[in-house]
Amino acid sequence: MKVFELDDNSKVILSPELRLIKEFRLLIEEDKDRFKKQAIKWFQYIYFMYSYKSQYADLPENHRKELVEGETGITKVTPIMQDAIDKFILLQETPTLRTLAEVKHTLDMTAEMLKVLRKQIQDNINSPALSADDIGDLVKRLTETLSIANTIPKTVESLEKLEDKVKKEKGGDDKLRGGRAKGYFEDED
Repeated sequence: MKVFELDDNSKVILSPELRLIKEFRLLIEEDKDRFKKQAIKWFQYIYFMYSYKSQYADLPENHRKELVEGETGITKVTPIMQDAIDKFILLQETPTLRTLAEVKHTLDMTAEMLKVLRKQIQDNINSPALSADDIGDLVKRLTETLSIANTIPKTVESLEKLEDKVKKEKGGDDKLRGGRAKGYFEDED
């Protein structure tokens, strides 16, 4: 089931099937406007924050949240919206997608750890009271940093393979022969 599609302006198009899922229907009904402009913003927030297809998906969560809030104007998640978020995550989640998310988090943590180690090394080098023990500590930290840096290419390669696998898992159901996209009301074969 395809929950969201994006138009050319990155606006979320809500599928008719959306109302079949209780959590999504309640979120749509929360918006009393005839054109459901606020509901579209809520679903845009959900898509940008939690879809692996989002243009923001590769950003660290705190940075992604800041950008998505700026893009959508949504700064507070209501309980009804949180239920819709939880359901969206559940519906798109596969074992491969869970693994992909963990690898991305690990890479983010590795980058942060390298930043901290680099700063500590730089602070020690710039210290006027650099002793022989400090030099030994610096060499140890540099070795740790290089060891971590050597694992990154393998992790990135694994990440790319996982992303390809997720795209194959998720992308296979919306294309038909000739590259034509499946319509909303076409049956599964």
